Formats: sequence, C-alpha cells, structure tokens
Amino acid sequence: MGLSDISQEDVDEFIQDSIPTRSKREVEDFVKHMYAKQEGVSQFKKISDIQNFIVSELLTELEQSEKKLAIVESKKDFQDTFNYTYWDNQFRLKHSASFDLAEVHSLRMAYKGISMLLKTASAYQLDNALNIYETYKDKSNVVMKTIVHASKMYPTLLTLRSNGRAFLQSLLNDSSDIIEGLRIIAGILRSDTVRESFLLHPINQKKYDDFISDLDHVSTFLAGPVAVKIGQKSEHEKVYVNVNATALFANPLNDLRSLFPTEYTKNGHRGVVFPDLTFGGVTPQMDLVSTYCELKKKMQRISDGSIAEIEIGDQYVSVDSQNFLDFIGCPE
Repeated sequence: MGLSDISQEDVDEFIQDSIPTRSKREVEDFVKHMYAKQEGVSQFKKISDIQNFIVSELLTELEQSEKKLAIVESKKDFQDTFNYTYWDNQFRLKHSASFDLAEVHSLRMAYKGISMLLKTASAYQLDNALNIYETYKDKSNVVMKTIVHASKMYPTLLTLRSNGRAFLQSLLNDSSDIIEGLRIIAGILRSDTVRESFLLHPINQKKYDDFISDLDHVSTFLAGPVAVKIGQKSEHEKVYVNVNATALFANPLNDLRSLFPTEYTKNGHRGVVFPDLTFGGVTPQMDLVSTYCELKKKMQRISDGSIAEIEIGDQYVSVDSQNFLDFIGCPE
C-alpha cells in the first residue's frame, strides 16, 4: 500500500494512537519483543548468523517504523507533546518535549541511516574474519602481505552475499533520500520562531545557507567523479586523480579480495602490484598508483601525509584520512 492509498481516517487513527500513553506502551511492547529474541541472539555462532538476523529482523523492524513515520509526515500540521518525569538530586521532576515534522523527518532519516549501516555490514561474507583477527591480534609487526595471504585460506571470505548486491546498490537511493530529507528539515528549522519546547531549535539564515552548501557538495561528490588532490609538483601546480566514490556501490565487486595487491614491498607492509588499477572503478583512469609513485620518486609533497583535498567546482573540502594512500608501495 502506497501513501496515496492512505485515507484521512488512517492518518487520524494513527495520530490518535500516538498519544504519550500509547507511545509508551508501544515502546514497552517493542522492548519486550526484542528481549524475546535474546534466545536467538545467544545462538549466534558465526558472523553470518548475525547478518541473517539483521536482514530478517532488524531491517524489517526499521522498514516498518519508517512506514509509520511516513504516515505522520503526510499530516502537514502534525504536532504532539510528550510528558515525562525524571529524578534529579532525589527530586522527581516533570518535563515535556514537543514534536513536529522537523523531529519526525529527523527520526525517519536516522532510521534510514541505521538501515544503510546494517545493509553495508550484511553485504559481504565475513565468516572467518574473526579467525584471522584472533590469530594475529597479539602478534607484533603483522604486515599487509600476511593478512592478505591469510584471507586466501578462506574461499568465501569477503565475497558478496546473496542479497549483498541489492543492498549496496540501494544505498545510492538511500543517500539521496537522506540528503533531501535533511534539506526538508533545514527548511522547517529556518525560522526565527522560538522552539524552546521542541527537541530541535531554529537556525538562522547563515547556518541554513552553510548547511545547504555542504549538502550540495555531498551530492556532487556522490554523483562523481571528483578531483582529489594527492600532491603537488610545485607551489602552484597541484596533482589530482579522479575519484568515483560510489563505484563500489553502483557495481559491487563479487570478491573484495580482487582489490588486494599481488606483489609487495620487501617488508610486506605495502602493495606494489595491484590487479585492478581502477580499484573497482573508484579511480576510473587507473592513474592513482602511477601518479602517486611518480610524485614520491621525485620527492614531492604527498597531501601532507594524511590529508586528501577534494575539489568540487571552485570549492575544496579537506578530508582527514589518516595514512591516506599508505597502502601503496612504490618500486625501489
């Protein structure tokens, strides 16, 4: 049933059912429902058991919650107040919090964000990852080469699960939905109206403009590819590679190990030869390794060691990515 099929009676009934006492009871029922599943939780033997639980239970619960919130969103003048009590210095105090569409939108976007994380965590086969972790967690000087070789002992490790492709591809639409949802929330909050009793407070025009500008940058970055500075040949000549950040979601790899290097530096810390120089389409021009090594050979500055600078039109966004490009080793 779509939103167009929902009648005004359905909306009114839902709102009526959402008065504080009812909400409290529904929360209590939900908590009891989740506690009742603890028997299943205690029987988790593998990571895939947890992933299956996420797919069959958690994502379903979140989807149903999103649908209920969508019903509330369809009532443009929705507003409700939740009264509650709490203890402070042995005194029982009463308080209240009001909600309108700003809070409803925020909650639905939060649910969608959680769903995105759960989908990502459930996309690839992770069984045996703990085996590798337990084997090497207390050992010193463990290098990339060792971990990569250990992963090859498990044929299905890091391979795409049956629903993984659909999950990852859905993240692109989910990201767009969240961005648009944040625009709506910002539009509601762009007001001088006092919202002292509401959870979310208004923002002024400057904060609104800055926030929308940030959302525009994120949208452009997700649309890709964008230029990322990895170094500079001189004070005025910067060096870029094009990066398509969403490639691994639009066209998920069947096996993430296809990204791993096949040859390494002498100490095994970094990869020298990579079978896929596009890294799954993230660097479509296949120039990341060659450009990086050329700059390093000439002893040029490589993005301050840890900062990638993303160019979006005439804007630059610095991304703090510790050890950026540290996985690349160059032939000596």
